[in-house]
Amino acid sequence: MEFNELTKNYIRNILYDIKRELVNKMREKFEQCTTKYERHCVAYDLNNKFQDLTPYDIKAWIKLIDSNFASTLNTDDLKIKLINKSFPYILDKNSAYISPNTKYIVYHQAQKLTHITQRMTEYFEGLSATDPIQTLMLIKFDKQEYMDRFMNHPSVLGAEFINAESLPFTRAESTSLKSEDAKIYKFNRGRRLNLEFWQPAKTIPSENVVYVEISSFKPKQYKDNKYIDDVIDYLSYVHIKFDTPTIYGVKSSELKKVVQPDWIELKDYLLQAINEWKLNNPDKVLNYEYFKNASVFEKELISDFEYLSHLKTNLDEYYKSQTHLFNLEVALEKFNITMFEYKPPKEFEQLYSRYPFMQAFHCTMSYSDKIRLIKYLDMS
Repeated sequence: MEFNELTKNYIRNILYDIKRELVNKMREKFEQCTTKYERHCVAYDLNNKFQDLTPYDIKAWIKLIDSNFASTLNTDDLKIKLINKSFPYILDKNSAYISPNTKYIVYHQAQKLTHITQRMTEYFEGLSATDPIQTLMLIKFDKQEYMDRFMNHPSVLGAEFINAESLPFTRAESTSLKSEDAKIYKFNRGRRLNLEFWQPAKTIPSENVVYVEISSFKPKQYKDNKYIDDVIDYLSYVHIKFDTPTIYGVKSSELKKVVQPDWIELKDYLLQAINEWKLNNPDKVLNYEYFKNASVFEKELISDFEYLSHLKTNLDEYYKSQTHLFNLEVALEKFNITMFEYKPPKEFEQLYSRYPFMQAFHCTMSYSDKIRLIKYLDMS
């Protein structure tokens, strides 16, 4: 076959027929739905699998459970937690889509349930690998009447509901941390639940203490225990290490009683470790700050222009460590620490001084077009 207009038109027609048949099958599946809840689930599933091919009238049935949905129940914003098999960690959400293979766990304020997150986690972990349920959505309501209205809403009639009160909490040993009147806790890395990150310390250390203020077993200033885990990982990747292997947590109510003048807060300790590393590694700092926000165009020019070629060594060294340094930079932002500035080499400034038009086309011109234009101007 020749790839002429006849062949192209034939291929286009075949693709069009495939698209039309697929859309017809999507409509057929959607029209088989008998309830609003089914339509919401099927619309979500089709759009998730076929995206742009999904007809707009089917997309219109994708339903978001959010404050607008709550307003139809005459209630306040819904409090939602979500966990699914593709990402098995509980997330706090302001909204979530009605989706297939989802089970809804509901409860209200008056039930005063404890360990609700752990109950949800235990139920989730009890699902077998072959269980069709992929997602658990936990929703808390201010009043029972709001919960009842939600469960009877036409958009979720037919969904599977569980009253959170019926979920057992069997890990009695996990509650011991809550009941212990510990003044100081040790940080345990690599945990999932906030409660598991902090273990009561049997003795209070006398010196070289790195500490954070904790509230409800979370670092009060940094919001998430995972941030501490991440920053330790990325510090080790670039060979910045803690001299003190243990991080301690002190409850807000005990802060003034427990913390000693020679103790150092985690953020301050991080700053000390980073500044020491930067002092001992000026070349790595220089390389990263040269190219931190440089575009691909600027980096590629180093190989094409002689007056930039001496930067090649810097660029090669930058590429060796850029991933780890970038990840560390992101992790440190959670502690409001800025690690690097952008200090491009003076040669980049000379480039734009010589070709000021390049800044105007910085994003819209391709690299090859810029090179051709520069060479043309040099010739003239």
